[in-house]
Amino acid sequence: MAKRNELKVLTEPTIVRRADVPYTLWGDDEAGYVNDLFYVMSSQMMLLAVTLPPGGRWRSSEQCRAFYDTHECVYVVNGQFTCQDPETGEVRTVKAGEMLSMAEKRWHYGYNFGSGDLHMLEFIAPPAAQDALASVPVPRGLLGWDASALKNWPRENKRGADNLRVCRLADAVDTVIGDANPVLCRVLACTDKLFLGVVTIPPGSRSDELTFPYDVCYHGESGEVTVHVSQRGAYFAIRASDVAFVPTGTSHRLFNHSGQTLQILVGGAGNFSRLTVASP
Repeated sequence: MAKRNELKVLTEPTIVRRADVPYTLWGDDEAGYVNDLFYVMSSQMMLLAVTLPPGGRWRSSEQCRAFYDTHECVYVVNGQFTCQDPETGEVRTVKAGEMLSMAEKRWHYGYNFGSGDLHMLEFIAPPAAQDALASVPVPRGLLGWDASALKNWPRENKRGADNLRVCRLADAVDTVIGDANPVLCRVLACTDKLFLGVVTIPPGSRSDELTFPYDVCYHGESGEVTVHVSQRGAYFAIRASDVAFVPTGTSHRLFNHSGQTLQILVGGAGNFSRLTVASP
């Protein structure tokens, strides 16, 4: 079992196969335990997969603290995730194919109240620095609901806290990337430090040349999407649960050689609008 300080920091274009991802265990008897798979650790971002069995949960202890001064998006691949802010009583439940945007400098407790295993992806930027937050006291109380919201719900749609945002594809900001070879990207979340979106590539097509001025990761959904890093002549075939890491300033194209429309998840350590696109 790997420890976080033993993980390799990625700096070059890399394909990370699901079978090769280091497994870590977060937690203790007080906080609960979570299975983490660290796909990517770079100087700008982290991407990890979290699994939690039915009835599983995590909270916090003095040693294991679910409090981060980062921008974080959680994408549920399978199952159901319930997130709680113990200080405000804000609670949100996210299902497969949905995303939760989690505000920085807040405590986040997690639960799996579903009937199956929870599998979700955490995109975090910049990488969490736990040691710098060691002085923040762990909440001693635990609020289970938002009292302000329950005063007159749903006649008055007013919440006392709004730090946890659920985003579905129907809520996404749709964008078209490219001119000669357009592809659809549905942006689920976007800040100055992190974005997360779903790219749709038509059958037998490719994207134009894409360059992000920050690190990005692609996570395979189904089928096979190929990332071509033209500067190196390298091709990375991304299959389900594989990840391709593309560092800052690396031009690349996305290919769909199949006869079906394919989707791939993309997350980056910056604002999506800073992407530059070059046509042939």
